[in-house]
Amino acid sequence: MTINYRKTLFFLAFSVSIYIVKEANFLFYNSTDGPDFDTYSVYLEYLFNNRSSTGREQGLFYYYIQSWYFYLNYSSFDSLSFYTLLHKSILELNFILFLIGLLGLYKLLRFFKFDYYTAILTLIFINFVPLSIAQRIVFKPEILTFAFLPWIILCMEKFKNEKNLRYLFLAIPFLIISTTSKGSLLVMVVLFLIIFYLKDLFNLNLKSILYLALVFFISFSLVISEDTVSNGKNLSELESGARSDLNYNYKAPVSIIYNIDIYELVSSPIKNNHADSFIAITLLDTFGDYYDIYWDNDASLFFKNRREVLQFKESKEIKAPVYDSSSRSFVIYLQNLTDTYYRKFIGMILSLFFYFLLYKEIRDSNKLKKFLLAPLIGMSVLLIHVISGFPANNFNPDSGDTLKPLYYAPLFLLGAAFLAAKLFKKNIKNKLLILPFIFIALLITGFPKNLDSEMQRDISQINSYSNTCSINNTFLSTLGYIESKDCNKGVVTRQLEYEFMNYENYDEKPRFKVINTIIGLTSLLSLLVLIFNIKNLNIFRFSKIK
Repeated sequence: MTINYRKTLFFLAFSVSIYIVKEANFLFYNSTDGPDFDTYSVYLEYLFNNRSSTGREQGLFYYYIQSWYFYLNYSSFDSLSFYTLLHKSILELNFILFLIGLLGLYKLLRFFKFDYYTAILTLIFINFVPLSIAQRIVFKPEILTFAFLPWIILCMEKFKNEKNLRYLFLAIPFLIISTTSKGSLLVMVVLFLIIFYLKDLFNLNLKSILYLALVFFISFSLVISEDTVSNGKNLSELESGARSDLNYNYKAPVSIIYNIDIYELVSSPIKNNHADSFIAITLLDTFGDYYDIYWDNDASLFFKNRREVLQFKESKEIKAPVYDSSSRSFVIYLQNLTDTYYRKFIGMILSLFFYFLLYKEIRDSNKLKKFLLAPLIGMSVLLIHVISGFPANNFNPDSGDTLKPLYYAPLFLLGAAFLAAKLFKKNIKNKLLILPFIFIALLITGFPKNLDSEMQRDISQINSYSNTCSINNTFLSTLGYIESKDCNKGVVTRQLEYEFMNYENYDEKPRFKVINTIIGLTSLLSLLVLIFNIKNLNIFRFSKIK
């Protein structure tokens, strides 16, 4: 058998990039210190029998598999290691879901005749997109929809091509998991499918439509019923809005769609300064961290000890930038020195560039336009929600954080993948842009670093809990970090202890949920059938539509 060295090299580059980002997320971030962890930890409290219900409205499946993953892998803990192992467990399962989503994107790109190299470069690009990193490090269910949305679309496209009902049935567990996880995700996914695929279902005869509808709605209702019993609330009872916080008891004005202060956007891209502008929030948070909750969270190691590769100095004369070898940074001279937020500014420029290219490709594209429009569908759902106040008021005029791009990240990344694939396919020059993009993404997320004793200690301690501790040691030592002496041992001194969590029962089995377990197993079966292209299972005796 002849080895294709070029293919092997591309796959190796992809694997290394995935590994680097995965380990950086584990070493430099603490998911238990992420946004709303205190809010959504009630799901873990419930599942580990520390409370009678969650009191929240979101679906149970994401938190259910998180609880079982922690129990099966890290139930042997003590008070000094609990939060580190919980952080590790959350990120590992998020990473598995991310890989499922990447595999789905790869299958989808190949289905639309993108070559192997273009598909792999696209996955590397998605791996470094800041919004992709954000959804991997937080304890939120958006990563679940990212994992399954490409597979839903793949099933729909295969059904269109082959006219075989098996693909619609295979999509059902993916669709149920994605739509029951969160109300906003339900609307986004269903709206996308209605706009672009509903007409294809008209080819079905009435019997097939009724059969599909029966299977879907019975399964959907059973999941919703089990979740409602566990939560004490249903999917439409928006607990995260005005019902729990009066600061969100507002509707957004229609002007939020188009309002923007360009001078303020450039000079002061600071959290909450642009709460009245959807455009500003989108530009600052798509490739940046406008709300300071990811890599700009001052409690994370992403934020600490940044080496500023750009320095700004005041000068009465106009001077060209110079490189300062002592600080290993570029010095830029300004005649009026004010506060500079160059990482946020670079993120904003990247967002502008992205949306310009997206608009250009939407205008020129035909066959793939529906995927390029996906981010706009996600944006529209959030805007309609905050402006109408349906199903409940959920807008804080002081922050505008209901409009965070993270909330439509699965649709954004779908559009970003097809945009990148189209650009990479055009010419080799576009392919080479992946290198500066990776550098910019690393810069935005807080690299490179200045090393001091505290940073050395923190990284060494957290690395001792990594599954690839010894491999990390080799890599980190070349960057000047101290190696972890005792892998899988030690205490992480920087971890926080949370009074709102009671971890006494976290070494016991979580509550068993029959319906969520069944839907999880059927989704796994569907994945295996699609990945290995299994066509001879007895459960799929559906003839092609005549």
